[in-house]
Amino acid sequence: MSAELPPASELKFGPASPVLDFKGRVLEINNLTPDEHCLGYIAINGALLKTVNEQLDPRWLRAEDDAGHRIEIGVLAPELSWPVVVGDRISVIVELEAPGFAALPRQQLTVRRESGELLGWFGEADKLEALHTPKELQLSLGDVTCLGHSNCSPEWAEYEIRARVDGDDRELSFGHHEKITLGDYAIVHGGVYKDLEGARCPESGIDNASAGLWRVR
Repeated sequence: MSAELPPASELKFGPASPVLDFKGRVLEINNLTPDEHCLGYIAINGALLKTVNEQLDPRWLRAEDDAGHRIEIGVLAPELSWPVVVGDRISVIVELEAPGFAALPRQQLTVRRESGELLGWFGEADKLEALHTPKELQLSLGDVTCLGHSNCSPEWAEYEIRARVDGDDRELSFGHHEKITLGDYAIVHGGVYKDLEGARCPESGIDNASAGLWRVR
């Protein structure tokens, strides 16, 4: 028996309601797959939260709760190494929230030790300010790095992210697909795009923001 996400058709969207709240013991860890250059794939028991290239093997960890229910978390991110060992107790929260017609659902994964220490967080939404980052991380919109257009949007912009973390006084800006180390964490920019003139096809999902963080020391 596994702690699986329900099918997409049965997901109950709500205001920051966890779809999955899991506590258990780490059984296995795979940190040996090739490094990916970007934040590209997040899955819980095979149910995708975000994907760029699902043909690649993510780095995963498997855990089991006290009732024998199991969970597998898979993530593709640059030089990700799960900061746990077999036997560690962890908590996993998955949140999905639909903001409205044609907007990208807010979806995010938070992994902590049962003691509360943050181990990893990965999120995606239609805009950066819609992401509910953990209290240890603050993200804000940076400078425009690229302007473009498409059949669906007369003009769109790509942005840097500014990041701060607890325990480090610095604020760093970084661009699309870049990874920085700040305090005890690695942070990866998964992309921030905004439609500037009103998309002709709002369901295209031009507005998008994603980022990830994991403990490195």
